[in-house]
Amino acid sequence: MVVVRYGLLLPDDLPPDAIIRRRTFNASVPKSFYDRLIVSVRREGFRNPVLFNNLAGEMKIVYGESRAWVAHQLGLPLPAFINDGVGAFADFERIDTEAQARAKFKDRPTKFRLGPPMFFFGCA
Repeated sequence: MVVVRYGLLLPDDLPPDAIIRRRTFNASVPKSFYDRLIVSVRREGFRNPVLFNNLAGEMKIVYGESRAWVAHQLGLPLPAFINDGVGAFADFERIDTEAQARAKFKDRPTKFRLGPPMFFFGCA
């Protein structure tokens, strides 16, 4: 059974695809985007969590690759929702209601569904 969990992932706990994928994903994004994101995170912290699936013992990033990359670069813990299908994140907060999940965002997600698995896309 998949359970939605919320907690802070340490930089060393980020799956490799969250770091490598951002380096090669969409090379058309200007470097200035990442520079601005780093400045923003240093100033305000992470405004919104990222989303991971951990469904078959393999953790994959679903949404928030840029923030995961920045967390790794700056050595910061990353707020994350995890669709946990293997029980690996039992120490993280269990999210059972949409209100619980929405309270973790500073910006409102444009699309949102509390699963499991959970899904959100973009923020206003």
